[in-house]
Amino acid sequence: MSRIGGLIIAPKDTMRAIVHERRELIEALAVVLFFSFTQWMAFALALRHLITYLAEWRSILPLAYAWPPRLTSSIVIALGVTVDFLLWILLSVGSYIAARAFEGSGDLEITLLVLGYAYVSKTFAIVPLMFSPLMPLASLVASLVGCLVGLVWFIYVSSLGMSEAHGLSLEKAVFAIVLPPLVVIGVLAILSLVMLPIRIFMRWPI
Repeated sequence: MSRIGGLIIAPKDTMRAIVHERRELIEALAVVLFFSFTQWMAFALALRHLITYLAEWRSILPLAYAWPPRLTSSIVIALGVTVDFLLWILLSVGSYIAARAFEGSGDLEITLLVLGYAYVSKTFAIVPLMFSPLMPLASLVASLVGCLVGLVWFIYVSSLGMSEAHGLSLEKAVFAIVLPPLVVIGVLAILSLVMLPIRIFMRWPI
């Protein structure tokens, strides 16, 4: 718990300690699963509170009572945790490859460890959702803002860890974190542009 709080209060010193103590990888996995499950469970509950709140106006949303909250919540949580887990693995692999390209000296395991602990940044999105029983809509909006803040904090904390673990400058560590997602987004954008004329041609009447 001290490590988790330290990544919010004193991220540089805490991440340095995590890297040099070479914490077990199972701890990073536990952090990923705990914060992912907590965030998506809180989101599902906030969504349920919002639907319940809106359902008070039956004439506006008559189908709101037909919404299956338990099943939907379970699906949201399961999908969210699965996506977060896969993103942790894929981003770690991509960041490790980028770090090696920048002549980093760390291995894949320490990269997984660093990025796993950086999932503490989800705290910024989780805290507003705690107020969803009182303010369902406002809590969801605040959580969205918290997601953006958490993304910035994730990049910062994981960059500190990558810098320490791979012996990189902070600037190179930041690039090692953000470059893989940008490459994927760029490739998908190019593929979409390439496929667009083909889709238009396929729909064009002959």
